Parts: sequence; C-alpha cells; structure tokens
Amino acid sequence: MKFSTPILVETRRDPDMPGPMHLVRPVFFPQYLMVDRELSKATSQLVKHLSEYLRALSRSGDHRTAARFTFHPTLQLDRCDLRIDLQHHTVRGAFPVVSFRDLNRRVALLPTLELPWFEVERGSTVEQRAQEELTRYFRQVEKDEDADYLRDLTEPFSRKGQAWLDTLEFDVSTLQSFASLRKQENPFAALGGETQFDGETELHNVGRCLDWLYPDQLHRFLRREELTQRFIELMQAPDKRPVLLVGPSQVGKTALVEEFVYRRAEHRGGGHRSRRNVWLLSPQRLISGMSHVGQWESRLLAILKTSRNHDHILYFDDLVGLYRAGVSASSTLSAADVLKPYIERREIRMLGEITPAALRVLRERDRGFADLFHLLPVEEPTETENLQILIETVRRLEQRESCRFALDTLPTVVDLSRRYLRDAAMPGKAASLLEQLAVKFARKSAGRQTALEEFHLKSGLDVHLLDTRQQLARETITQALSQEIIGQPEALETLADVVCIAKARLNDPSRPLGSLLFVGPTGVGKTQSAKALARYLFGDASRLLRFDMNEFVAPGSARRLIGGFDSPEGLLTSAVRRQPFAVLLLDEIEKAHADVFDMLLQVLGEGRLTDALGRTADFTNTVIIMTSNLGARAAASQIGFEGSANDARRVYVKAAEDFFRPEFFNRLDRITTFARLDRDALKKIARLMIENVISRDGLTRRRTALAIDEGAVEWIMDRGYQPQLGARAMRRAIERELVRPVAWRLAGIAPSDPIALRVWRTGDQLNVDVATLQNAQPLPGAERPSLTEDPAGVIRTALESLQRIDGECHEQRPPGELSSGNIGPEQYQYLTLIEFTEQVRRFARQLQAILEERTDRGGRPMIAPRQARRRSIPRSSHDFQDFETGDVFAAQDLNTYVDEAAARNPHDDRHSLASRLRQLLSGVAVVQALAPQGPWRNPRVLAILRGLSLARRDQTRLFAETLKYHFQFSAPEFDNDDPAVAGLDGRLRSLPPGDWKQLPDTLSTPAFVEAHRLGLEVVELEGPAADQLVPLEAGTHLFLESSGRLSPLQIVCWPLRDGEDTSAGLQRFMDAWRLSRSTPGDEDDPFRWGEIIRVYRTSRDGRGSVEDLRSSTNLPHAFRVSDGAVLLSQSLPLPPEFTAAAGDDPSAP
Repeated sequence: MKFSTPILVETRRDPDMPGPMHLVRPVFFPQYLMVDRELSKATSQLVKHLSEYLRALSRSGDHRTAARFTFHPTLQLDRCDLRIDLQHHTVRGAFPVVSFRDLNRRVALLPTLELPWFEVERGSTVEQRAQEELTRYFRQVEKDEDADYLRDLTEPFSRKGQAWLDTLEFDVSTLQSFASLRKQENPFAALGGETQFDGETELHNVGRCLDWLYPDQLHRFLRREELTQRFIELMQAPDKRPVLLVGPSQVGKTALVEEFVYRRAEHRGGGHRSRRNVWLLSPQRLISGMSHVGQWESRLLAILKTSRNHDHILYFDDLVGLYRAGVSASSTLSAADVLKPYIERREIRMLGEITPAALRVLRERDRGFADLFHLLPVEEPTETENLQILIETVRRLEQRESCRFALDTLPTVVDLSRRYLRDAAMPGKAASLLEQLAVKFARKSAGRQTALEEFHLKSGLDVHLLDTRQQLARETITQALSQEIIGQPEALETLADVVCIAKARLNDPSRPLGSLLFVGPTGVGKTQSAKALARYLFGDASRLLRFDMNEFVAPGSARRLIGGFDSPEGLLTSAVRRQPFAVLLLDEIEKAHADVFDMLLQVLGEGRLTDALGRTADFTNTVIIMTSNLGARAAASQIGFEGSANDARRVYVKAAEDFFRPEFFNRLDRITTFARLDRDALKKIARLMIENVISRDGLTRRRTALAIDEGAVEWIMDRGYQPQLGARAMRRAIERELVRPVAWRLAGIAPSDPIALRVWRTGDQLNVDVATLQNAQPLPGAERPSLTEDPAGVIRTALESLQRIDGECHEQRPPGELSSGNIGPEQYQYLTLIEFTEQVRRFARQLQAILEERTDRGGRPMIAPRQARRRSIPRSSHDFQDFETGDVFAAQDLNTYVDEAAARNPHDDRHSLASRLRQLLSGVAVVQALAPQGPWRNPRVLAILRGLSLARRDQTRLFAETLKYHFQFSAPEFDNDDPAVAGLDGRLRSLPPGDWKQLPDTLSTPAFVEAHRLGLEVVELEGPAADQLVPLEAGTHLFLESSGRLSPLQIVCWPLRDGEDTSAGLQRFMDAWRLSRSTPGDEDDPFRWGEIIRVYRTSRDGRGSVEDLRSSTNLPHAFRVSDGAVLLSQSLPLPPEFTAAAGDDPSAP
C-alpha cells in the first residue's frame, strides 16, 4: 500500500553542533520526530519508523489507525513571529503554524508543541489565534513547571532557521497475518504447531535495505562507467541470473552495488518502495535467535518466498559464511543448502561479492554452488583513474562534512595507503582514510601533518617513521633502544638496522619488515629485545604478538595457527589481522612441528597467510623474531676453553643451519647471537627491573615515594647474580629480597595514605623503611576569621593589635643614641619593625576608609563592578584560593583532583575585598611574629634538606637555593614604591657539585663531607625570630610530577647554640642522627618524616600550582621564589586580639 503523508521540515542551528540540524516530523503525528544533520538521513529514519509501525498495524488488522496516515489535505504554513508576555517571563520566537480548510472551516495546529487543533474564525488571522492559544498554553506551563523547564521548552523557537512543508511517499506491505489474529483470539494456540514467519518482517529483522539509504548514505562508484553499465545489465536481466563480484578487498565491489541502487532509486523518484529492493543479508544474522529445530530454516524460507513475490535482490557479502550458518552438532544442513535450489531454479535474484582467495575456498567447499554465479571481475583502477576517483571523493567529502583538505593531504594519504595497507586495494583504502579525516575534522582543515598523525593513531607507527621529510639518525635509534637492550651490542645493531631500512623504505615490500633469528642462552634478553623494538616502533609493548612454539609440537598444530573451516579463527592469522602493525615473536621456534615450518615459509617469503575462510593476513608490516637456544651448550663449552665471541657465533650459526631446512634457513634476514651477561650489564638490568617494580599498581596507586640506595642495589645484585641463568635469576632475587619485604609493610597501611618508602643497606642486611605521610594541621591561633561577614571588625581588631605591639616595642627599645651611621644590630631591628608596623597600620586605615566610603544604606559593604573599582589599593602579586585537603590523597589521580578542586574554588580577584583583608592579616601576623618576646637577639638555625633519593639531588639543591629567600621577610606588597622590608638574613652554606677536596676550607670539615655524601643540603639562617619561623617550614614538602610520581623533600630545623660554629652544629646533628639509627624506634630520629607542609605540582600543561596544606591555600601557578614567604605568612598565628574577638562573637564556633 502506498502512503502519502505531509511532513514539516525545520532547520535549526545548535551552538554545540558544527552545522544546522534537520528536524522532520509528520504534520498530523508530530510525536514521530527524527533529527539529523543530513535531511536525507532524518527522512530515511522517519520512513523506517513509520513503515515498521504501519506494518505492525496491518499485521494486527488495525487498518483504521493505519488509514489516518493517508489524510493529506491542502496545507498552508505560516511562520509567526510572536511575543508572549507571561506573569514572570517573556517568550519570543518564530512558531510554525499549519492550517487547512475542511467542511467550510479553517483549522490550524502547532505541530512542534503537539497542542490541540484550533479553529480560525472569520475575522481572525492565524497569527492572532496562535497568539491566544500559545499564551494560554505557556501560562499553564509557567504555573505548573519551573523556570528551567519553560526555558528549555521555548529556547529552540528563538534560534534562527527555516521551515517548510513536504510530502513523504513510501510503500508498506499491508498483508494481514491471520495467524497472529488466531493467537490473539486463542492464546493457547501459540503453545503448539510450527512457528509462522512473515518474510517481510524477517527481512527487516535480519537485513538492511540499501534502497532506503538513498541518496546521501550510498557510496558512488566513480569513473568506471563501462563496468557500471555491464553490472546494471546483469542485474536487470530477465533470467534472474545470480551475479558474483570478484575482486580484492576495498577495490569497490560494495560501491558498485550501491551505485546500481542509487541509479535505480533516482530513476524511480525515491528509494522508499516495497518492491524490487536490494537487501543486504549476513549469514550469521539469518540464524540469530533461532534456538529450536527448524526455526532458522522456516525464517529463511519465508524470506525467500517474500523476495520471490516482491522481486527483491538478496545481497550477500560473505558467501563462504553461508556454509557455516546453521551447521550444528546435530545437523549438517547449512544456509547455502537451503538457498541452492532457489538459485538453481532462478526463482530469486541473488547477488554476492567475494575476494579471489575466498572464491578458491568456496570452490573447494562446493564447486557446484560457486559455478551457479555469473562472475564479474572488479579490477583495481589504473593510476590515472585512481587519482580522478580520489579527487572526486575529496570534493564530495568537503561538501558533505564542510571540511577542507590541503593540497598535500591527498598525496600523503595515497602514499601512506600504498606503503602500509597492502592487504587492500585502491581506491578504497585511500578513500576510507580520507573519509575518516573528513568526519573527524568536520568544519576544519586537514593537512599533511594531520593525515600523518591520524595514520599514526591507526597504525601505532611513530610520525618520525611515517614522515619522509623528517630525518632519523641511526645514532638516535641506537640510543633509544639501548635504554632497554643491555649488554647485547649485536642485537642492538640488528634492530637499529631493521628500523633504518624501514625508515628509508628499502625493505622488500612483499616480505615482512624483518625476519630475525635470535639465538643464545636463556635469560640474556632475547624476549626483552623484541619488547623494546615493539615499544620503539609502535609506542607500546602490547604490540608484541607472542607465541610459545612449545605449544605447537603436535601434528595438526599448523591448523590451530591458521584455523579450519569448523573453527576458522586461527590463532596467528586472527591476531595479525586484528593488529597488522606489530612485532611477532615465535619463542623457542625449534620446538615447533614440521608443518608449522612449512606454513611459515609462505609468511617469510610472501608476507601473507590465508586462513580457512580465504581471509588474508598481511605480514608486511610486522617484524618476525624467532628465538632459539640451539647451540647454547656447545657455545658455552667453547667460551669455557678460552674461545672468542666470534667462535661462539660460528657455533650458533652452525647449529641453526644444521637444524633448519635450507628453504627455511635461507628466508631468514639475519641471525643474531646473544652473549652471557656480565655483572655490569646485570646491574643495569636490575635497575630497570626495580623501576618496573616501582611502577606497579600497588605502589603507584598508594601515592608512594620510593627510593632505593646504591648499596641496596648491590646487595640484591650479590644474591641474584648467576651468569648461567642470566636476568631471570636476578628477577627472582628482586621479587624475593625486595618485593616481599615491601609487601609485608604495605599490607598494614591504608591505600589512601601517602607513604615514603626507602630501602638501604647496613652491613649484610637490607633495611626497608615505610613512613606514612600525614597532612599538616593549622597552627594554634592561625585560623583566619571570616573576611566577608564583618570586614570592619577585622580591620578594627588588626588596628588594636598593631597598637599593642607598637607599645611593647617602644617599652623594649634598645639603649643607646640613634644617629646616622652609628646604628647597632639591635637598634636596626627595632627601627625596621617600627617602620614595618607603621606600613601595616597605614594599609589598614586606607582599607578602612575605602570600606566606609562604599557602605550601602544597610551598613553592608558594597563592592563596585570590576570596571568601576578604584585603584587606590595597590595590586598584590599573588592570587589565592581556598583548597580542601582532607581527601586530596584519596583521589585516584592527584593531577585531576587538583585541577577539579581549583575549578570548584576559583581564586580571589586580586582587587577583591577578601583578597585585601587576607593581605592585611598576613601583615599583622608577620608583625606579631617579629615582635620581641624578650631581649633583642638574632638566633641562628640550620635548615637541613634531604630528598628521598640521591637521584633527585638537583631538586634538593634548587630548593635550598630558594629557601634563603623565603625568610627575607616582608609584608605583602603594600606599596609598589616601597620594596621588601628587612627580615631574616639568609646565608647559603650549600655544597657546590664536584670533588669535596676542591671545596673551600670552611666547607671541607668532616661534617660537611658526610652531609655531601648523604645528599644533604645545609642552609644557615640568622635573624630575629629565626628559631620560631624556620621550624614552620620543617616537615615534608611533596613534589607531584606530571606523571603522577611523588618526590618528597624533607626539611629539618636544627638550632645552633650561642657561639657555636656552623660545622660544629652540623656535626652535633649528624651525631644525633647516627645515634637514633642505632636504637629501635624513630622518636629521636631528627630525619623522621614530618607532616606534609605543601604540595608542589607540575601540571600537564607546564603551569603548575602550589597547595599549602597547613593554611588550605592554593597558588594557581608554578612555585616562585617569593611564594615561600607569602605562604608562610598565611600560616602564622594571629595576635591574641583576634582570638578574643572570636570568643566574643556568639556565632563563632
């Protein structure tokens, strides 16, 4: 039955989408709405949905409901621009109104809102009646729903767009199913009898109608008109001969079929017809869901009957799969067996596509079935035709996706496709990559570099290897591989040669990138070398496809690798088909069965292997590495009798040549020998293994900072060094001596707690120290009051405390006359503090005056907009934000957690009231800290810095260099004309790098020499209140790298006695530390890990941030020299006046 239904088409621009969206809905049934960027897709989806709905109605006998979709009067569309005033809102927009005349009346409706139809009386206009109906409707919505619902409902009408009416014509089979009616009348009828299948319904369930994809979803077959006409003639022949398209993958077989469908649908005026359609069917979908005997046969027979009656074309793209579909343990009947009689009698139109290799398999399986088809070869186009096709493809993609390809994009895509995608044919393999680029870069430009990067994502090959314009020196390759291949120079040279040949494109394009045989004793790095090559070529060791050949020693093993007809997924062919860009490792190749060697001859010689279903696996982008222990025992005896490395190599090569057949041996590109590892090589390997241990989830997810001393590595080396067993013995030693003790200690610690783990050696014992790192807590009295509830009270309390401190300073004024050029240290400190106190007081009064000026009628401070703010308050150089630190170390990804926390708590505007009040409180806290608690004095302290690992000594030294600037204390920048005020005088006592003998005499004392050996940095700090301020920095400073690795830095404060020399004080500290190490417990250990003071983060974009856990303050930038003093001032206790004020406040906690 033909249906003609009016539809409303709208285009709207969505700000989140690259182009306009098309909305298609039936005028009288607006609930069936389809949305897509392409109008044809939206229309096709609507036709499919309506067809399924109407077909179901017809099968159930409800023709009355189906007939409503044939109502098609003469319609008129008005797009009314209306303003609707509601009680609290105003709605503006363009509303499409459809009207028609019926029974001498004019009726209108609003399809987009699904409102009841309304009559347009004489004397009224459509716009007036629409205004009335919409006002009534939106007022009810405003009353019943919230503002967000109303905004979401009306917002689409305010967007720019167009609307028009159109007619949707399509065919639906409306044959009534009486079997379904009987089941409805008698529910027990479904319990017995044969299942009845409707062919039309089953076609929609298991197939895909290509005609319904017309026009935009069909690919075009370009530039090969002669072949196209020949195919059309065959498909329209009255004898219904079955046609089989034969050609390599992606040569254009499917595009040829779709071109035929496109031209026929274009000739018929549309693709939505119920007869003479092309249905794409999959053999496996024919039997899906059919669990009872005879079910899938009944379904297929119903499909064949419907196809015969409606003159459909059944299109199969997997003919070999027809012989597997339906076969089970209890039945050998296949889908091909059911189809064959219908094809022989020419009752149905049959179309298929197949590759030459699959055609050979089909003929071997059933020559009679294969001979039923008329073969139409589809050859690869010529170079000129390919270029013309691809140029036309680029033009169509640019138009469809609104993208733009640069001039060098197409040559790059063609070059990459020809070079690396050898298992497919042109132009399909290049067109697929172009389409992938067009979809990904819609409304953007795609150039040569974009194509290279996209192919890198597809293949894994590094851009340096893909790009012919980039140079890649052999030394660079060797250096990169040498990080993982240790103690095997010959293997290093071999793999570097493979990469160089592939980069220069001098390898045989019809063979693998390399066919290598690695021979040598066990545990010397043969498998590790293969992993290193996979990681270098493809960026990931998972690109290593490993097969242990001792699993393929029995007859029939070769079939397991390539598969059989009953189990076609061969282990080797399926792995390479899924990942053609890989390193293939055949471990212990000499143990494989002889049939496996015969199979490998084709792989090594031709770079391809065909499985039981005729599917070809391409090996031309793989490096094949075979390992063997042949000759290892003989070579060991040669070396034992003072033989040279060349003698050992000859032994290995001779053993391989004697074992393998000549035709196999001659296909090997290179035989590489591996020597036994010496102690130095095993030491380097042990370090790599330990690095792998550090990267395990048990440590990385626990927020672990781990360091292993050199002595510990040597200790493990002594127990794992067994030259005859190689690196495997070392791995066992590491697991036994390192992993087990660490696991014992970690098992009792909560996974969310950050820990510092250190492994070191004392004598003949390995020590493992695990310390849990705790967050620092605010100092007593350091809690800041609310800066927004009573800012005037904060300023008033600050002025009171400054007045008290100023009076105490005058009472303790140092004796002596103050004259120019005759000021002693105590007098200088006194004058500096008085001047600093006055600066803070002036700043407080200035802020108080501005606050009074901006107070509103209710007495609450009013902050002016950004553009209207006065600039009388100087600018601060630091931005702050509050930071919640309670669960920072419980997050799975610290970097992500900090980023999200920063986003949740945007930092204060540097001109805001809160920022200025925070600045004032910091100044008051500094004044309180520097105020004398007794006689004026200059205490001296040592700040001793220790990193967890000597490898991070550069970080320790850098932090020591900046530490002295932390204590050149000043208030925050109250006045740009007045620089930092005098504070602590920092004198660096850090050891320069190099031999300690070349150090100055003052630093060559035993204490400094021992500190240098331990990787310590020592800073001497002297100044007022140094013994009170420097301890505030003592604790753990945690550096979070962008990789997620933790690197803690420990600061210990050690006061110096009056008159004590720096070296003597450091010696006293070292003595105390050694004494604590010799006694159980760490209560007296000056180097026990303290609380985490700050977290210094290097973000992924290089900007970084600093989180001060003690004051819950965040600096949203990388750490700067001046930040130390600022953050310390945030943590200082406030004067007691603030505590008293908080106690008087009834709302205070």
